[in-house]
Amino acid sequence: MHRPPSYTRSGGRGGGGGGDGGGGFHHPSYPPPNLNFAFPGNIQGHVNPPNLPSNPFQNPSFFQAPFLPYLQNPFFPQPNPSPNPQALLDRVDDAVSKAHRDLVAAGQSVSAWNVSQAALLALKIESWSALGFKIQDVPSLHSLIVTEGKISAFIHCFLGARRITSLYDLEVAICKNEGVERFEELGLGPLLRHPLVEHYFSLASDVTDIFKITTEEIIDSLKTFMEKHKKTIMVEEFLDFLAEKKLVSSKEKLCVRIQSLGYA
Repeated sequence: MHRPPSYTRSGGRGGGGGGDGGGGFHHPSYPPPNLNFAFPGNIQGHVNPPNLPSNPFQNPSFFQAPFLPYLQNPFFPQPNPSPNPQALLDRVDDAVSKAHRDLVAAGQSVSAWNVSQAALLALKIESWSALGFKIQDVPSLHSLIVTEGKISAFIHCFLGARRITSLYDLEVAICKNEGVERFEELGLGPLLRHPLVEHYFSLASDVTDIFKITTEEIIDSLKTFMEKHKKTIMVEEFLDFLAEKKLVSSKEKLCVRIQSLGYA
C-alpha cells in the first residue's frame, strides 16, 4: 500500500536525508500575479464597460456627486432655507408703517427713532443689526427720516432768524414750504409735541391748540405796551400784558417766543 511521505515538526520530510539535504518544507511554486489584471487590456474575450474611464482619478472631467444625506434619508433633518431678503424687508416695512400709524393716532410726536423702536418691539427683534440691513433701506423709515430732517432744519433756521415770532407763524411757514394744509399731514404728529417746539417755546403742559397770533400782532401790542411803560420793559411783563389783552388764561398758552426785545 502506498503511504504519503511523513513530515517532521520542523516541516522536513521524514526518512532518509536524500535530496538537497536541507530537509525544509517547500511551498508549491505559483506564477507571479498579474498586476494589470484589474484593468485588462486586450485580453481575448474581455470587453470594457462602455462610457466608463478605466481610471476615473486620471480623468479631470469625472464628477462625483456630493454626499447629501437628507436626499438619501427622508428622516435626516434638512437645513432650513435662508429667508428671502425682499420678503423680510417687506415684512419690516409693514411693521414700520403700522407703528407709524399707531403713534400718529395716539397724538404723540413721531420720529424715525421711536417708530423704529416700536417696529422692533412688534417684530420681537433685539436690534436692527440682526436683520442684515440698515434703517435707511426700509422705504417707510427712509421717507420719515427725510421728512423729519427737513422739518427740523426748517425750524432751526426759521427761529434762528427771528427774535420775535409765534408758533402759529411757524406752522403756517412750514405748511407753505411743504405744500400741505395742516402740519399733521406730514406724519410727524402734532407740532405742539415736536421736540424742537418744546425746546424753543415755553408751552404749558395743558396746551392742546396753537393760539392764532401773528408776529405783526405781537409787535403792534409791543408798541402799545412801550408807550404806556417808559421804563425798561421786561419780556415776562409784556407777555402777561399780551395774554390779558388776548383773553388768554396764561402767557404760556400764547405760543409766543421772544428771544430779545431789540435793545440793551
